[in-house]
Amino acid sequence: MITILTLYTSIVITERLKYRIVGGKSCPSSYNFAVSLVKSEKPYHFCGGSLIKLNWVLTAAHCLTPYLHSYYDLKINAGVSKTFPLGTQQRTPNKLFISDQHNRWTLANDIGLILLNESFIGSQYVKTINLIPRRISGDLLQFCKSGTVLGWGVRNLMHPNEIFLLEKYVYDGDLQCVELPLITDDKCKSLISTFYILHSTLREDVFCALHEIGAKKQGHRIVGGESCSSYYNFAVSLVKPRKTYHFCAGSLIKLNWVLTAAHCLIPYLHRHDSLKVNAGVNKTFLFGVQQRVPNQLFVSDEFNQSSRENDIGLILLSEPFIESQYVKTINLIPRKISGDLVQFCESGTVLGWGVQNVIHPDEDDLYSDTFIFDGDLRCVELPLITNEKCQPLIPLTLRPNVFCALYERGGKDACRGDSGGPFICKGVQIGIVASGYGCASPNAPGLYTRVDRQLNFIENTLQNIETRLDNVKNNFILILVPINYLHIFLFYYIYFQPVILYFNVCRQEVY
Repeated sequence: MITILTLYTSIVITERLKYRIVGGKSCPSSYNFAVSLVKSEKPYHFCGGSLIKLNWVLTAAHCLTPYLHSYYDLKINAGVSKTFPLGTQQRTPNKLFISDQHNRWTLANDIGLILLNESFIGSQYVKTINLIPRRISGDLLQFCKSGTVLGWGVRNLMHPNEIFLLEKYVYDGDLQCVELPLITDDKCKSLISTFYILHSTLREDVFCALHEIGAKKQGHRIVGGESCSSYYNFAVSLVKPRKTYHFCAGSLIKLNWVLTAAHCLIPYLHRHDSLKVNAGVNKTFLFGVQQRVPNQLFVSDEFNQSSRENDIGLILLSEPFIESQYVKTINLIPRKISGDLVQFCESGTVLGWGVQNVIHPDEDDLYSDTFIFDGDLRCVELPLITNEKCQPLIPLTLRPNVFCALYERGGKDACRGDSGGPFICKGVQIGIVASGYGCASPNAPGLYTRVDRQLNFIENTLQNIETRLDNVKNNFILILVPINYLHIFLFYYIYFQPVILYFNVCRQEVY
């Protein structure tokens, strides 16, 4: 097994920033070369490392800098697991080394070594790892397209602005690992310039890894998928209050606006009190951590129910959701894409709480819209296909504001109950689950509303309604101000008017 020197540096950087491992899973015991660095006085994990020899640990320079003159405050645990949170073996440093060229501000040459006082003893829990054998010229992507990063750090999804806010976390000894694709330096430079990380300068001794839709994908199902509730916290569930069951999904594009499919809203246009929206839905909170009712429903005037063209709707909530770790918003694709959407995105992730069974197109009408709802949000990654490739596979004429996604062998798809849910690519929503023929059958594509072709509808609706609401609010204030002064007028009239009348009477008597 080979690890990459700069990959490990990147691992520890993200440990320091308390940004990973997110979206990972418990690692197999084969990753027994990983070690945990702990503080002696307060024995909690703060950085990771790897055993390159039984008496040498490779880690990041920034992990060692605070201990260069007090390394007796540092201990190294090997064979760490949930069973042995502090490891099966523990050692102390003999000496610490960091690169002379390390820059603590840019994190350039962020590499360090620990010489141990005593070697670890090789066992089934404690092994060493080999390093990459030679220098690679240019992008490391030529050598490795994706790799595995390991750590015991924070597992919460965080916005870049929140990176430095969390100082403590629960350490349980459970080593996490996640596979991440490498990206080119050019692509990485354009991304890190957006955030206050590494001073927006990418050094040649650093490379980047990124899963573009955010948290690492979890398996391959809605039909055939795995749980992803904690990663996609912008997804909402539409439920019928009387029967309290989920029937459609949506996404929070603002804390008071939900984007969904028109066909989900049509039955409720004149009785929106029969609808509720749940956010923060998971297996623990089946009906969400927050619930709201609609103020108004909107569907596109150009929606065609038979062809599913322009299948898009919006819900204005009576009261905004409160943002939290369970409730966030999602950005939309920022511009219109000419031609097939596959030019922008080759594959994306679709989310939902719907049916998880494979259904042949001929069986589609046999399934009721009721099913067992367990609150477990599912996600599946699906390849996009061109409209030209999709058209022969479906019985209706494909419109340019619809795109298709298909896993050709079957077994992966959105299904009933997923309607209105988001299709995510590159961290933005590009589609809305509209319809399909069966679920997850071979060569049976799913149809999705293109969000980039509906930006005018979304922007105009939000702008018109919010302007109207602002006007109503301002008019209410204008009405309210005189009302607030009414008590002064009444006080004057009741208490001072008789005095004035009496004074006038007295004047008349004098004259």
